Amino acid sequence: MFSIEKRVFWPSFFICSGLIFCLSVSSSHDYLGLWLGVFLILIVWLVRRPFSVVTFSLPAIGIILLMLLIFNSITKSDFNNYPVIYFFLTYFFSGFFIISVLDKQQIQFVYYGIVIIFSILSCWAIVQFIFNYAQINYKGVAASVIFANPNTFAAALNLILLPLITIYLFSNKTELSKNYLCFILIFAGLVSTQSRAGWIAFVSGLVCLIILFRFVKNKIPLITWLKIFAGFLAVIFILYGTKAMIVSGPIEITQQPENNIQVLDNSINIAITNKGTRSIQQRIELAKTSLELIKEQPINGIGYFKFIYFYYENLRYTYTHYVHNDYLQYWLELGLPGILIVIFIIFTTYWQGIKYLKIKSSEEKIWVIAIISGLTSYFTHALASYVFYVPILLFIFAGYTAILNKVFVNNKELYSFNVNLNNILQVNFIRLFRILISISILIFLFNFVIAQISYRAGTSMLNAGLIDQASQLFERARRFSPAETQNYLLEADYWKNIALVKNDRKAANHADKLYKKIMDIDIYDVQSRLQRAILHREKSDLLDDTESEKTILSWFLSVLEWQPHHHTVQAEYIRTLVKFGKENQARLLLSNYLKMYPRSKVLNKVSYELSH
Repeated sequence: MFSIEKRVFWPSFFICSGLIFCLSVSSSHDYLGLWLGVFLILIVWLVRRPFSVVTFSLPAIGIILLMLLIFNSITKSDFNNYPVIYFFLTYFFSGFFIISVLDKQQIQFVYYGIVIIFSILSCWAIVQFIFNYAQINYKGVAASVIFANPNTFAAALNLILLPLITIYLFSNKTELSKNYLCFILIFAGLVSTQSRAGWIAFVSGLVCLIILFRFVKNKIPLITWLKIFAGFLAVIFILYGTKAMIVSGPIEITQQPENNIQVLDNSINIAITNKGTRSIQQRIELAKTSLELIKEQPINGIGYFKFIYFYYENLRYTYTHYVHNDYLQYWLELGLPGILIVIFIIFTTYWQGIKYLKIKSSEEKIWVIAIISGLTSYFTHALASYVFYVPILLFIFAGYTAILNKVFVNNKELYSFNVNLNNILQVNFIRLFRILISISILIFLFNFVIAQISYRAGTSMLNAGLIDQASQLFERARRFSPAETQNYLLEADYWKNIALVKNDRKAANHADKLYKKIMDIDIYDVQSRLQRAILHREKSDLLDDTESEKTILSWFLSVLEWQPHHHTVQAEYIRTLVKFGKENQARLLLSNYLKMYPRSKVLNKVSYELSH
């Protein structure tokens, strides 16, 4: 299983090292970590010799079309305030094309390297779940290790776990114990996530695995299945039993539990009942909003990763990038072509996979069953989360499709599309093209790395009171990533506060210039309109270019159209109406707001101001 040859080892070393960098910044989306991951992975693509003939199966064609559609949506967009989308696309691209150039042994070694990584993460997850210890990003009984939340961690575990179970079922006696230990450990990590969507996705993938085994002639002994399910039950009892014996309860629990059984009861209650009701309600509202928006633009979509700008009107929750249903979100953002391509990928994956299992009797059946069962969990999880927007998950998804492509194209009875590269370009030119593409990608992405580092350094300088140095760093960040509003906003807020406190004309004009730039870049940005309106309302005498009362009020109305439940914007709008002599209108509006939000501290403070 782990016999090492140099030819087999080196691709797995670079790919797994790259994925470790990607995993290390899963929650923070630190651009340097993502860039280093891309750099290491692209090395494999550069070194491997190009094929003279490339054949694409139907799922592979769907993946390529989806990449092109995302790329087109990004490039034609008026503004891209979140550079992480370029990393999404790069990892998606890398997963397919880098895995495509590897041979069978190299792919196996890459997979086992990933298994080792997630086995270690599963150990960490178990510690988090049982002891509430070593939590980094997620507060509570659910384990997320270094991921942004337990859901995305569970999705990654399922993509590794289900193929590993398939491999175990085909393993010889010398490999049985190793594979069994690994998938039991990863299953324990999955249980520790407390992710309901993750558990449902796992069950769907397991059912798919069992169904696909109908096409395998050599039947799996009943004792083997019993051993698998006995292991699952043992993991569940051991994890929850151990947690019940630990005195410390979940972080959300404010009172000390009376006994150990209460610890277990609280954990299950939070994971399944209380937390579930709240998150399901939020997902329903998000789905309703996305469906309303889809009706408005069903064909073209609103643009990739732009849901955050369009959903405010009907939701009271904190704004989010995600619908938490990737199929709705792809339809909303990429239009009808986007959802049709995703459906095409899913349909052709199952269609060609089942057809292959029916007509072939080879050891490659294990690849098909393993990957389709893993992808089933992925497709299921996409109904309740944002697994199509996580770099590591996109890489694995595209990589699995590349492996299926390598299997499918060897069978003439399956539909495929051949591209003879010798008739288009010589192999050496193809290699040169790869080098140019890779260098271009790395240089382009490194701009955002420099911008993020400069922004963080500028923030530190600003907090230390070193405004000149901070301004230079913010200016550098804007030069390398001009579309990111955060590179303008922090400095603009600083100069606005100086203008308000010290009546500084230079500070006021500098802040106004930065706010205006943000408004030009991002037509939906809330803070720039809110803060610029306050600046013009309070210190119009300091500004060289003043705006009319009508224009200032229109900024508030625009923001309230996107975020009608934003109490700070409501409060400042009322104060502005009073400032402009429209006190009766302000009092009437405040009265309506207080009926809707009687407990709002911000609105009650405005009410106190008006009454005194």
